[in-house]
Formats: sequence, structure tokens, C-alpha cells
Amino acid sequence: MAQVILRPNVDRFMEQVLHTEALNLMMEEVTVHEGSALAGKSLVESNLRQHFDAIVVSIMDGKTLEMKFNP
Repeated sequence: MAQVILRPNVDRFMEQVLHTEALNLMMEEVTVHEGSALAGKSLVESNLRQHFDAIVVSIMDGKTLEMKFNP
């Protein structure tokens, strides 16, 4: 239950895309604020995979709340 409160969009992603409520995965929700080092960069430019060994499974537009899966 705490995961749903702390990461509501991760929970939404799990339900919409994976059609399940719980899997044994470690998923995090990260907000990119204006002025941050990642703001305005593409995934390739951000080098997230190389720096953090992370895979981005979805990107959500903060204004429209539209999710782009498998970016």
C-alpha cells in the first residue's frame, strides 16, 4: 500500500501496461524539474543507462499526464 502512495504513477503503469498489480520488480518514479541536468534532454543525451544502469519504461508529460510507454 505504501508503494501506491509513494509512487502512484508506477502503480498506474503496472496496472495499465502489465495488467497486474504486483511483480517482483524494482521500479522508481522520478520527476525531472525545470533547470535540472536532465530537463530538455532526450533519453540518448541523458545517458541514463550508462550512468545508472536504468531502463526507462515510460515517460509522462507533467502537464497532460499522457504516458509514453517504451520510449
